[in-house]
Amino acid sequence: MFERDFCPVYSINDAPEATYFPIEGIIPTGEVKSSVNKGVLFKALDNVRSAKMLRKHSQKTDEGLGPLAPF
Repeated sequence: MFERDFCPVYSINDAPEATYFPIEGIIPTGEVKSSVNKGVLFKALDNVRSAKMLRKHSQKTDEGLGPLAPF
């Protein structure tokens, strides 16, 4: 899910496998699994951890050149 009115979508040749959404416009993330075993469960939990670590906003910093956004 993403904010359609506020989020640009980048796509190469309108191919779904080459479509990118900026993190700032993403609302939730999720995975659907047809079966689960211990390895799949731990990989899914690692993916949740990875998604939670994404920064959804910039924080201004002063790196000697005045206030700058880190990205």
